[in-house]
Amino acid sequence: MVEATGRRYGRDMDSDAFVPVDFVPPTSLAHERFRLEPLGPQHNAADLAAWTSSVAHIRATPATPTAPGRRPRA
Repeated sequence: MVEATGRRYGRDMDSDAFVPVDFVPPTSLAHERFRLEPLGPQHNAADLAAWTSSVAHIRATPATPTAPGRRPRA
């Protein structure tokens, strides 16, 4: 495919595509100090535990609509 400027796209590249059609994104990134991976059902229990243990702190944070002295938006 040739763009209006005359540049060529790769064989699997559409002029409107951000990445090649056959691109497969990585499922994780590991380093000696961290590991990144998409959240899934296996993370639900730990995420819920972290969230519920922080509710008082979250509600007391001034930026939240439910902080003491702040009225929630209607």
